[in-house]
Amino acid sequence: MKKNSGETKHFVLSDGLIQVSLFLETNNKREAQISKAYYIDGALAFAIEQTAEYRVSAIGFMPPSGLKELVTSVGEALQVK
Repeated sequence: MKKNSGETKHFVLSDGLIQVSLFLETNNKREAQISKAYYIDGALAFAIEQTAEYRVSAIGFMPPSGLKELVTSVGEALQVK
C-alpha cells in the first residue's frame, strides 16, 4: 500500500466461531483524523485505531476486548515495517 494514497485493503478473519472484517487504509491527510473509536451493540463490536500512516478498522461478532487488541496489534505491526 502506498503511503497517503487513501487505498483500502479488506480482510475477513474467522476461526469458525467468530468472523471479523478488518480494513487497512493508508492515511489521507485531507480527511478528518480519528485516533481511536469503539462501539458495541450486543454481540457486534466495532473498533478503529489511527496511527501516523494507517487507519485500522475492524467490525465483527467478537468480544470487544479481543477486537480492540486486534486493531492495536495490527496498527503496531504496520508501524514496525
